[in-house]
Amino acid sequence: MRPGGITTPGPTGLSRFRHPARIAIDDLLYLSTALSDSTAADALFALTPPAEVSAVLHGLGLRGITVRHTMQELVETPAERLDSADVHLAYVLAIEAGTAGRGHRIPQLDVTRANSGSARAFIELLQALWTPSPIDSGVAERVRTLMATNLLRHRLAPDFSSDASRWSSKTGTLLNLRHEVGVVEHADGQVFGVAVLTESRVPAVSQPGAEALMAQVARTLRDRLRHL
Repeated sequence: MRPGGITTPGPTGLSRFRHPARIAIDDLLYLSTALSDSTAADALFALTPPAEVSAVLHGLGLRGITVRHTMQELVETPAERLDSADVHLAYVLAIEAGTAGRGHRIPQLDVTRANSGSARAFIELLQALWTPSPIDSGVAERVRTLMATNLLRHRLAPDFSSDASRWSSKTGTLLNLRHEVGVVEHADGQVFGVAVLTESRVPAVSQPGAEALMAQVARTLRDRLRHL
């Protein structure tokens, strides 16, 4: 991507660089995971295409997650084609243009064509990363470290972070979808995987109430499990 090409609010990391730069692969992993840097993620996809990522996951027995396209393809939604005054129309379309069979007029929201995964599938991935599994132990440790350094902590982190716990997670946002999956490790040895996938019916970009509700519900469910 040409340096200085992005000036609008939203994207983070490399897309906002103003000068050419050379970056190590391991640092691209940090940027893509901890900062949700889509440009860094696509630099990695150039080395390991989406279809290959899916094949690796499925080969590890993690068949509930399918990766079909790059981040650039993911974010090319109607919202990027509208002026800020009209962007709510893209959210209306996202909310209302789905089908009963989980298809959608917006390709990125059509589970038959887009990246897809269920809450159960993401919990299975977290379990494979936090417990012995076919995933290489060094790879799993590196992913856990990257998730622990995630800087986007406005959703579930406020309800799971404390001096007596460690919260590691990854967020995901697309139009009216707000997701986060993570693991909370308590000082007493208890460990819980959390996956919250939400679909808002409100055509607005900023929804702090929805973000807070995600954490409140997840915390309530975790509390019930912890005290069983």
